[in-house]
Amino acid sequence: MENFMKFEKLNVKTMVENGQTAQAIRIIMSIFGGLACGIMGYTGFNGFYFYFALNAVICLFLLIKAQFQYSKYFRGAMDFFLGDIYSNLLCFIMFWCLGYALINVYE
Repeated sequence: MENFMKFEKLNVKTMVENGQTAQAIRIIMSIFGGLACGIMGYTGFNGFYFYFALNAVICLFLLIKAQFQYSKYFRGAMDFFLGDIYSNLLCFIMFWCLGYALINVYE
């Protein structure tokens, strides 16, 4: 019964700040990833595969940083693994098109 009543203290403010930091990392990586994807000349679904692979790598690095205990540092699994994936996708597409237009269109 003693173990059942044991709860771990979680600091909600820190968890929110961790989520904001992870979101900032994802946005910056979406910008640089989109530029890299455009400069490398990816078109079509290859660019989207690149984006989802980039997100998987970001999640892996965040998991390593959180010592594979994301529930201690983030609000939930959805927030950790899929945090604003669609808004970051729009940012990625914008910089993907920019990088592609600046380098590959006029070759």
